[in-house]
Parts: sequence; structure tokens; C-alpha cells
Amino acid sequence: MAAVANPAVVIGLGGTGQWVLTYLKKNLLDTYGEVPPMVRLLAFDTTGEKTEAAVEAGSKLEEERAQVGNVTLSTGEFVYLGGNIKKICQGIAGKLTDPQTGKRITFPHIGSWLQGDIYQDYYPDDAYEISKGAGQRRPFGRMAVFYDLATGTPKILGKIETAITEVLNATGRQQPVEIYITCSIAGGTGSGMFIDIAHIARKLAERAGIHFAIRGFIVLQNTFEPVIDIQDIMPNAFAAMRELDRFSLVFDREYPIYYTEEHREPLAVYHSIHTSKLFDSCYLIDSVRPRLSLKGVTPKFGVFPAVAECMTALLDPATGDAFAQHYKNVANEIAKAQQEIARSPQEAGTALYSSLGTYTFILPVVDIIERNTYKLALEFLRDRLLTIEEDAAGALSVSSAGNRENRNPPREEAIDFLSMNKSRAGTLNLHFNQQVVEVLGSGRTRDPEYVRDIAALGVELINWVLPVEQDDVIAQTANDIQKAMEISMIAEVQNSKVYRDDFHSAADRIARDVQRVRERLLGREEAGGRKVPGELQKGLETYKNRNVQRFRNLLAERMTDLLNGVTDDPLIAKQGKLPYVQEWLGWVIQSFDEFASFMREVVKVWTADNEVALARDDVAVTKQVMLDNRDATGLLDRLRHTAVRSQDEYIAAENYLLDLERQEVLLRAVIDLAESFKAVTQNAKAQVDHWIGILALGGPVGSGEQGVYRRLVEEQ
Repeated sequence: MAAVANPAVVIGLGGTGQWVLTYLKKNLLDTYGEVPPMVRLLAFDTTGEKTEAAVEAGSKLEEERAQVGNVTLSTGEFVYLGGNIKKICQGIAGKLTDPQTGKRITFPHIGSWLQGDIYQDYYPDDAYEISKGAGQRRPFGRMAVFYDLATGTPKILGKIETAITEVLNATGRQQPVEIYITCSIAGGTGSGMFIDIAHIARKLAERAGIHFAIRGFIVLQNTFEPVIDIQDIMPNAFAAMRELDRFSLVFDREYPIYYTEEHREPLAVYHSIHTSKLFDSCYLIDSVRPRLSLKGVTPKFGVFPAVAECMTALLDPATGDAFAQHYKNVANEIAKAQQEIARSPQEAGTALYSSLGTYTFILPVVDIIERNTYKLALEFLRDRLLTIEEDAAGALSVSSAGNRENRNPPREEAIDFLSMNKSRAGTLNLHFNQQVVEVLGSGRTRDPEYVRDIAALGVELINWVLPVEQDDVIAQTANDIQKAMEISMIAEVQNSKVYRDDFHSAADRIARDVQRVRERLLGREEAGGRKVPGELQKGLETYKNRNVQRFRNLLAERMTDLLNGVTDDPLIAKQGKLPYVQEWLGWVIQSFDEFASFMREVVKVWTADNEVALARDDVAVTKQVMLDNRDATGLLDRLRHTAVRSQDEYIAAENYLLDLERQEVLLRAVIDLAESFKAVTQNAKAQVDHWIGILALGGPVGSGEQGVYRRLVEEQ
């Protein structure tokens, strides 16, 4: 953090107070990176949301979110004051009695200034709910203070006392504390409570036994001219200024300020006698000034940030004794002016105020920094992170030529990735990846003899998709797959001679048993088209899921190594990596695509060589023969075993077809795994493509989306 700020408690009242404190908070965050511990912000308001602050629209004050950039006041910085004051008004009007004693409750300490009897005749019930805001009624704004102090744990006392204590602790009690109070005299909340809050803050600071000063920053009514009819707020402004005038002078008599009927501690707050000036200095601020006037500027864009800038300057320790001397000079000038006023009976009792303002200077260095920032960003994108080239037609492209760390071209890097034994992090590679490289590297993928050699592997294809893990799940899955491959229809389905049933019923039973074995091993398709996998597919799916997860990890590890680099020089480690990885992923995708195409050709050749269609026809023929011979019970048929022989021929045909279909499942499992790895790689490449699009190339053709590079070129 930079140098500490001057110790201060800054109190904002009503909507104006919230806006000023929010601007001040942003200034402090920009300067120090935090709100310094020796500065505490407190916003008191009668609206129920900490982010609500009054600004103007139309003919009356409305609520708008008090936010500057992404900065708002936190829960601890905002204090909500609410409550329903209808019973108090009823008591003042003589319409409230104690149900136990029957005596009237009149609230004499409030009735002297709150015209509750008049309000009873004019205001609806919900008007007394001050949590909805004071509604530009100053007495209701002041009642928020009285209502809070009447509770067992008043927020006002607790928050201000805590803030003073925290500031003192942060400074080791070595410095005087400034207490700033800001509000406007236009609304009901701030203008109704600012006198009481200043009085309470003074009494609490006196109780703490510290050196302090209370300074007011009061925003005048003409500030709101752009957003409200000034005539609507003139009564509030007049009443607030008259009250401020009274408390800006030293009283010639004791002035009692009571917040409760009964005596309550701290007595100096609840039952006090006021005789001194309320503010050590008070600044009246509006939108009018000779040069660069803020007249006509919406308050949240003009006066509110201007007040915050004043406070920021006062809190800046770099000012040294400048403002301390300023306060002394102002006090001396006011004392001289009051002596002059005292000589004139017509001007006796006139209050004197100060004012101030701020200007923002935009130095050329800001433009220089911005221009050089664009230049650096362009250089970084064009020559460092990416190698960006632009052709004569203005089309952009990126190249991996800037990559100085990886000597292998992207295609060779893809082959190395697929053929490695393990990653740099120690993750074992997959048998499948190595098999892909072996097949593609053979140079014989278009050789019919090589295609037939692969097609003839049969059960050996299981080793291609076998995961490298050796845990219990994989061991059990391997056992299940082996059983599914070895099961024979001849062993599972019995003819009528073995089963000892009649020829007629045996034919239906055998057909059912064959179907049961087939569905158990190879699955079935339900009426709605949903496919239910068999034991073989389930086992191969378990293999695939394990392999896909490992492949994701391997791909992520290699992408991380390539993008981040492994050398200590960050320029070499990072330069040109995105286009390099983009091209590398493209070659990995192409490898799986070529391998999957090769395996589809293997399936096509295998299907033709093994005459799978003829095997299915043979099953249909032998099944029909079995059904036709189910009633062959004549003497000659019995001697020839016609029915049993036709049963055996059908079972044998189904067994041969089952062997073919199991081999086809293995072949298609190899293709499915290649397609799954390809999809994982395509997803990774899509993310890289997206980032290259954002940084350089823009969106899809015709989308009109520009990349950062093109935007930076235009902004220069």
C-alpha cells in the first residue's frame, strides 16, 4: 500500500451522501488499493437497500443504484435507519394512551418540533414507514435519528463509536481525527438529520477524549436543477439553511437537545446542552462557478464526484501541513469577518461559510500511455504470442513460424505424441495410440493384403483397446469380455435329444434360447429404437471410457507443455505457441481420421471375405428347415434323426454367425475409440481456434466479429 492517509471518519447522509462516499471509496481504492484502515466510511439512509441512493428524474427524487464502475458501499459501510412513526404522531396528536395506566403518551421531546397532529389529517398509513425513505419530508428524516436512538442498541451510536475507535487504533491515537459529514439540503433524509448526526458525532468524539474537527460538505439545492424543479425543494432548502445558520454560530444561551424522555447513558448524547458551533468549518457547494461550471450537469456526474475529489485531496498525506494551515487561515478570516459583522446591528447573527471546488487535469502522459499500450499489445500479438501475417487483400493468418522452442514440425510432434511410452509427467501412453502410429506408419493402408491381415486379427484386436490400468475393475472387465468372446451357441443351446423334449416344442425353445444368448452377449434393440448393450458391448464401453479419460489427460499434459514451454526464457517458452498447438492438434485429428477410415475399409473387406450376408441367409434357411421338421415323427425320419439333425444344423449356423458378429463388434469398437479420441482432440482445437479468433482472426466469415489485433490497429 502507498503512504497512509490522514485519519478520518467520513459520514454520508441520504442519497447524496451515498453517492459522494461511493466516489470517494473508488478514489481510495484507485490510490491505495484498499480503503485505508485509518479511514472509515459510514452512509446513513432511510432506504432499505445499501445500494440505493436518491437522484432525480421527472418531477421528484427517485432511487438509482449508487455505483461507480464496479464499486459500491459494503454492508459494513451502509447503515439503514428505518421504522414506523405512526404511533409517535398519534401520541403527539393526543390519540395514544398507555393500555396499563390509561395515561396519554405524548412524546414531549419530539412534539416540540414534529407536527404529528397535522400529519394525522393528511398522510396515509404507509407514509409513516420511513424505511421507504423520508419522502422529502425533513421532519421524517430527523425522526429516523430519534427512532434509532430510542432502540436498545442504536445503530448510529454504535457505528460512529466503532469507526472512531478503529481510526484511533490504526493511528496509535497519535493524530487528530477529521470527521467529515456530507449531504444535500434538497431531500428529506440528509437535510433532516445532518444537524443531529453532527451533534452526536461531536459528543462521541468528546467522550473519546481525542483531538478532532468536524467539517461539513453541504450540497445546495441548485445542484439538482438539471433533474428536478427547484421550486419543489426550496422549502426544504430554506428550512435546512436556517437551521444550519443557527448552529453555525456560538449560542448566547444553553440549547437543550433531548433524544429520549428518560435519562439514558451516555447522557452527553441523549440529554445534552449545546452552546458551541456545530461545525469547525462548513463548505457550501453548488454547481455554479465562473470557469468550467457544472451548472446543467447531472449531480452524479458533476457535483457528487467533485465533493469526493475534495475529500480525497484532504485525506492525502502528501499535502503535509497545507490543509492544516488552510483551516487556520479560514478560521482567522472568519473571525475578522465576524468582528466586522458585530459592528453592524443589521448583520448581527449572520453565519459565515466556506466553499471549495475541484478541477481535473488530463495530462498528455495519459494519451502517451494509451498509445504505447496499443503499440505494445500489437507487437505482443503480431510478433510474440502469434505470428500474424496480412496478405494484399487484408486477410489475416497466423503461423507457427515464431515458435523457437519446439524443433519438430507439428506433424512430427503429433507422431511423437501418439507413439511415446509416457508423458513428461509420467503418464503411461495408450496401446491404441501406438497402434495408430504403427498402422499409419506402415505405408500400406491402401494395400489390400495389409487390409486383410488386419481384418484377420479377430480376437487379437482386444489388445488394441485394452487400457493400461491394472485395477480390479479392468481385471473383471477383461474376464467378462473373454467369457463373452468364448461362449458357444453349441454349448449354450441343447437339441431335443439332450434336453429331452418333443421335436415340436424343441424348435420354439431352441429359437428362444438362441435369441436369449445373442441378446445377452450382443444386446438388443427395443421397440422405440433404444439399443440395450450386451455383455460384450458393456465391457468394451468400460474400456473406452477409461481410454478416453487417459487420452484427455495425455492431451492436456502435452498442450500444457507446449503452450507454457519448458525452457526458463519466457520469450522462447511462449512465443508462437498458439499457432503451433493449433497445427499440432490438426495433425493429431488427421491421424485419427485416417486411421478410422482405414478401419472402415477393414470392416468392409472383412464383411465381404467372410460372406456375412450369406451366413445370415444360412441362419434363416436352417431355422426354417428346423421348423419344417419339427413334426417329422415318421419311422424313417426317426431312423434318420431328421428333426435333431436340423436342430444341430441351425444351432451351428447361429454359432458361426455369432463368431462373425463378435468380430465385427471388435472392429467397430476400434473405430469408435478412434472417433472418440478424434472428438476430444477436435474440442481442444476448437478452444485454441476460439482464442486465436479472439486475439487475431475474428469470428467466422460474415459474422462481422473483429479480433483484438484488428481492433488495436484501428484504435492506434
